[in-house]
Amino acid sequence: MDLQESINVRQANALAKSAQQMDLNEKRLVLIAMSQIRRTDTELLTLEIPIHELAPWFGGNTYQEAQKAADGLLERIVHIQDELGNYKKFQWTTLSEYVTADKKRGRKAFIRLKFNEELKPLLLQLQNRYNEIPLKELLPIPSFNSQRLYEILWHDSHGGEKTVLSYKISELKVQLGLKDPDGKNERYKDWRDFKKVLLKAKEDFDTFGALRISKYIGQKQGGRSFSHVLFSLSLFEELPKEDILKSPKDVKLAQDLKEAGYIQNPFEAIEKYGFERVEETLKLARRAEKKAAQSAKPIYNLGGLISSMLKKGVIDKVASGVQGGPDLKTLSDTLLQAYSSARKDFISTYWQNLSEDEQEHIHDLMRVELGDFVLNQIEKLNWQGASYEIARNSYLLDSVQLPGQLQSLEAFVDYEALFQEIGEEQKAQVLLMAQKMLN
Repeated sequence: MDLQESINVRQANALAKSAQQMDLNEKRLVLIAMSQIRRTDTELLTLEIPIHELAPWFGGNTYQEAQKAADGLLERIVHIQDELGNYKKFQWTTLSEYVTADKKRGRKAFIRLKFNEELKPLLLQLQNRYNEIPLKELLPIPSFNSQRLYEILWHDSHGGEKTVLSYKISELKVQLGLKDPDGKNERYKDWRDFKKVLLKAKEDFDTFGALRISKYIGQKQGGRSFSHVLFSLSLFEELPKEDILKSPKDVKLAQDLKEAGYIQNPFEAIEKYGFERVEETLKLARRAEKKAAQSAKPIYNLGGLISSMLKKGVIDKVASGVQGGPDLKTLSDTLLQAYSSARKDFISTYWQNLSEDEQEHIHDLMRVELGDFVLNQIEKLNWQGASYEIARNSYLLDSVQLPGQLQSLEAFVDYEALFQEIGEEQKAQVLLMAQKMLN
């Protein structure tokens, strides 16, 4: 499906913030169907969605996945909350069926779908209490939880105009489908577990959408447990080329990179190095990971390896059959990047696992110990952004007890069993060069 700028999902706020439980493909089917509704429609029409428009988003066997989504959607219930807090529930659709292709008639396979008439005031002739969201902002997001949170935050922030939003965690979980409206079957009960859902959403927002979560903070109001979550939002105005209208194959490759642990912007990598080079690099890295898994020293940071391979043009060297002795400068650069990346990953995970009180205590210590110049810069940035994260990570690296393999380059090389294919003298040279750059 070509995600043009003009294709929007228009719905009442009550529907955007309803209680929904479904899988990702069912949700994508709902969004695509909603995007076909026109402003001038006065009745809910029976919609026909060609299977080839679903193929880029469903993956696997598209026809089987489409039939599964159509069948599943017919059983899904949406819960709409009224102004008094009561829920009205009904099925999303009254018709949702997979229609097979008919070669004799020249008909391709499609899904025939009709929304429930109860949704009519929430989808048609909307005059107030509604919002529009570009389909391109929602469809590529690869997680139902992340997609739903994006939808909710977009509506409540009016497309990023409001930068601070607060929610009761219990109510937000209902909207995300992580808790039944009656309070039963709650998932991610512990705040630390729910934070992982929010962290995944933040990462997905950064990769696939214009709305960004700058910060999310758990809040305690009148109790010992976290009851609210506060979101600080921003709108990423400088969109990538073509206004992030990504092709389906680019989106799929970007998803594969993210799943492999690639923490940088995958679309920038695809644009910089080219689709084929990135795709082949990913395949080569996965083969190396599979081979290493059978040894005593598996690859733990596949994303970092992919990043290094792209920067060093490894796939081009492999393709051209470049032979010869090892490039010690390249090896030292790769070592330093892998070492720094591993330390950064450890510190980032350490920070995320701290409680809000523990994080604030770290900030207090930084206020005391950091120099005035650095502290003033952080204060100006309101303790947010890349400069703040660099200063915070640097402080933590000097303050936190790191695991043995991250305390020195030598320990890291031994732990990862690196450079076994070169001699001890060359290995020592690589370590020396990397150490000089580190200092």
